[in-house]
Amino acid sequence: MVWGETMMQVNERIWCGKFPDDIQELRDKGVKFVFALDWKAGLVTGDDIERIVRHIPNPYRYNAPPDWSACDMNEMRETARMIVSKSHEAPVFFHCWKGKDRTGRMRSMVEAFLDEAVLA
Repeated sequence: MVWGETMMQVNERIWCGKFPDDIQELRDKGVKFVFALDWKAGLVTGDDIERIVRHIPNPYRYNAPPDWSACDMNEMRETARMIVSKSHEAPVFFHCWKGKDRTGRMRSMVEAFLDEAVLA
C-alpha cells in the first residue's frame, strides 16, 4: 500500500492511515480502538469501536519546511506506547486527517516500540 490509501498494516493487530470513508473497513479488520491524531478527524466511529483522541499538531504549515518542534515528543512517544499497549487487547487503527504526516511519524514510533519489544 502507499501513503494516502485508507489503511496500511503495521503488524497483525495495528493499522494506520487516513480515516476511512466507511468504518465497516475497520470492523472488517476487527478494530476496537481508533486513535485520532487530529481532534477534527473521524468524528464518527460506532458503539463497537472506542475513539481515543491524542491530538498531535501538524508540523506542515503554509508551504514551509516541517516544524516538529511544535509537537511534544514525549506525548508522541506516550501515544505510540498506548497504541502498542491497546493492540494487545484488540486490533487498533490510528490516523490523522490525510494519513501521511502525523500518521507516518507515529507509525515509525510505533514500529520502534514493536522492535524494542522483540529485542527485549
